Amino acid sequence: MSQILVRSLKSNMSGPLERTVSMSWPGLTVQSSRRKTDYSIAYKGRPSQHYIGMHHFTRREGETRIEGLPPSFLTDLRGKFTHIPAGYSAEGWTVDPSDGGHVTMLFFEPDELAGELGKLYKATPPRPRLYFEDRELAEAMTKLDRLLAEEADLTDLYAESLCLFVATRVLDLSRA
Repeated sequence: MSQILVRSLKSNMSGPLERTVSMSWPGLTVQSSRRKTDYSIAYKGRPSQHYIGMHHFTRREGETRIEGLPPSFLTDLRGKFTHIPAGYSAEGWTVDPSDGGHVTMLFFEPDELAGELGKLYKATPPRPRLYFEDRELAEAMTKLDRLLAEEADLTDLYAESLCLFVATRVLDLSRA
């Protein structure tokens, strides 16, 4: 899995990660991550897979930059999505996020997914998007996060189908 490099700047506790739960299928990895409170992070990277993240927190201050987009200093990120297509650079920093900096993430590789979806991604490369809202994505990602929180058996077709829906919806939104 290729994730954005996250580096702790400060923490009053040992190690910034509190809990991360993930599950994978061919071409798909879904993850729910929470951090301990009272911390700041900086991150920088260029993911080799597509990334969609749903944020569940506010931050006291911060900055996020994705290649090709203006920087964002938004502090209330609750219910907002970030999409970073494979190969785009992203960097930023966050100070004192609420709710443990909880993020639900999906990493996916279209070439490894069902044939038609992979072909669609090749035909129409998606563009990055920062801190946007979408009701359908929110419903699907919330269901995935709930399954991860319950540590349900995520090997079933339902969870994988939700991941495929998210990947398809991201492509649809990118075309708009």
